[in-house]
Amino acid sequence: MTALPLGDEALLALSAWSAHARPWTLVLANLDWFKAFNDLFGYLEGDRAIARVAEVVRGCADGPHCYRTGGDELLVLSLRERDLELGVRLHAGVRALGIPLEHAEVPRAGPLLAVSVAVLYVPALVGPIDLLALARERMHELKGGGRGCVLAWPVDQ
Repeated sequence: MTALPLGDEALLALSAWSAHARPWTLVLANLDWFKAFNDLFGYLEGDRAIARVAEVVRGCADGPHCYRTGGDELLVLSLRERDLELGVRLHAGVRALGIPLEHAEVPRAGPLLAVSVAVLYVPALVGPIDLLALARERMHELKGGGRGCVLAWPVDQ
């Protein structure tokens, strides 16, 4: 559906990237209110939406380091040290798709499908930590404070 490598390949890439001798950036994107989108428009439309979002992700990335880690969660790895711009481009690109979402059953959602983006600044030789789990924790924090935004955090060693 998305032509992006899946979760196992993402975990292998994260393991390899953890040994980088220079800092890099991890970007985790999660579609907002996507369960409601599927409930309202059906899984076929949901699959189409994810495929379109995956195209945006590939277009924003500075290389082939894009992965679908599950459901509506996408991961991008950037060789740039503090690549907040990647997260901002991804966020804007998803909004620019213009995929409608507004519906009376989802009063807190905006009129268009949006994405929340957690950006982690990863130091060189980060060591044996679970970066995907850490990114998901940060995503949970982000969504707890609101949705449809881009936030960045440094990764402590």
